[in-house]
Amino acid sequence: MDTVVLQRQLNTLNVNRQAKEAILTVIDLKINSEMKEVITRIDQMEKRVDQRFEFVDQRFEAMEQRMDQRFEAMEQRMDQRFEAVDQRFEAVDQRFEAMYQRTEIMDKHFYTQLSTLKWMIGIFATTMSAIMTAMLLKG
Repeated sequence: MDTVVLQRQLNTLNVNRQAKEAILTVIDLKINSEMKEVITRIDQMEKRVDQRFEFVDQRFEAMEQRMDQRFEAMEQRMDQRFEAVDQRFEAVDQRFEAMYQRTEIMDKHFYTQLSTLKWMIGIFATTMSAIMTAMLLKG
């Protein structure tokens, strides 16, 4: 109850002034002590809530650190795997380059042999036609 309401109620009673003041003082002290208790409890609750949030924040920070470590490890593994794949592609590319160079050499050799074969066929044809002509003339 409010102290003003209590004063009105005390005024309606036949109580002397000192008694009224004593009663009001006791009531004020009671209200103040109850308020202090409520405030203390609220402060204690706030401290507990702050401690809980601090604990939750610590757990989130720890989780975030673990996740960062895991992502970094995963990124390193992926980089290593990409590097291995790149090295494999380079090895395959070198093999293809070596095969290309060999086919280039084979092409040059083939065309050299082909032109030699054409020349030999030409000589053979000329020789055969000369022999055939000679045989026809004798015959």
